[in-house]
Amino acid sequence: MSSHDQIYQEQAQQYDQLIGRQRSLMPEISRIVDLKGKQVLDIGAGSGRLTFPAAIYAERVVALDVSKEMLELLLDKARMQALQRIETVVSDHLQLPFGDNQFDVVLAGWSLCYSANLHVTGWRDNLQQMMMEITRVLRTNGTIILFENMGTATTTPEPPDFLVPYFKELETTYGMKREVFRLDYAFDHVEEAIEEVRFFFGAEFADRVKEAQWSTVPEFAGMWWKQL
Repeated sequence: MSSHDQIYQEQAQQYDQLIGRQRSLMPEISRIVDLKGKQVLDIGAGSGRLTFPAAIYAERVVALDVSKEMLELLLDKARMQALQRIETVVSDHLQLPFGDNQFDVVLAGWSLCYSANLHVTGWRDNLQQMMMEITRVLRTNGTIILFENMGTATTTPEPPDFLVPYFKELETTYGMKREVFRLDYAFDHVEEAIEEVRFFFGAEFADRVKEAQWSTVPEFAGMWWKQL
């Protein structure tokens, strides 16, 4: 189990607090597709960073994640906000547990990368399988929107080397368009930033934040999208 897998299963609250330091991605999503009245699938939903903004507009949002703890936290938050358009499914994304042509939009934030990076044997086959599954559950003219990391603690986009071939495949093999933008973590003060980043990014990363005296930790995100 990777350190991130363990975090997703055992430290959902801390993870949710960390990503809560980033702004909403709804402006980016809205430029690609109008979610009003749509059936939406959020793959690798985690604690709901894409699920909740989508549920404001969509008719129904299904949040899928392999971590039961993450989805339990998501449901607790949904109950507190009285959002009844959200459903959860515990599953990975290599074999989606849905029939064909079920959704208008599929979202996936920082999730496909775990099966499609250079550290994973057969990553291209995994990517092909995931894209086939996404295409299968989408309706005609459906939209795919993926978000991934394009560099953290850098002032220019510098995607991790082990993700670059995956990103290239999205664009060349699967014909997806790409946009890159800032998605910084905004903390109240430097000490808070150091404490909150350490558990996810590690001690060396926290030392970099301390040395740079960042209360706002820079990050770039990539968005890939395609309409069928």
